[in-house]
Amino acid sequence: MTEELKNLYANIHVNHVFKDMEECKNCSISCSAPKWISWLLPDEVDTYKKYGFNLIQSGKANFFKDGHCHKCKEGVGCTIYDERSLECRLTPLTVLKIENELWWILTKVCPIIKNSNQNKLEEIILKVNLSIDEIETAMTQSILEKISDICDSINNFTNLHNGEDYIKVRKIISI
Repeated sequence: MTEELKNLYANIHVNHVFKDMEECKNCSISCSAPKWISWLLPDEVDTYKKYGFNLIQSGKANFFKDGHCHKCKEGVGCTIYDERSLECRLTPLTVLKIENELWWILTKVCPIIKNSNQNKLEEIILKVNLSIDEIETAMTQSILEKISDICDSINNFTNLHNGEDYIKVRKIISI
């Protein structure tokens, strides 16, 4: 793993937004969500292969062949927590390219995001924006370009742009 990726991992604190929510403890919903596509950065592929993951490549993106992570156990959570990917560290926050612009989004695969009322969502988005500030400070141009390439591949692989599966948080300014 590269130093730039280690530094980025160290600056991801999205889980702090959700840490006090009982529903989040040992959650495994996004790890096996049928409507969501989990991706890996190129630097993360070897870690997942080491654990026996079958991966498929589409463009510059790597995805779980069976569509979900088999190292996440219901009621237990992630069994490779310290080695999980960037996307797993961000969940339920992720990046999606919408109309050729990169956006931070919250995925409605997460029941908290899907079922919260407008006031609760606004509170979550305010807290998530603080996390995004930290992440963007640590994110290098190289990682951002890799994520952009992955988003292009996701757009070719599936259609997540109907807006029903996510909530836009804010645009990523630099690329």
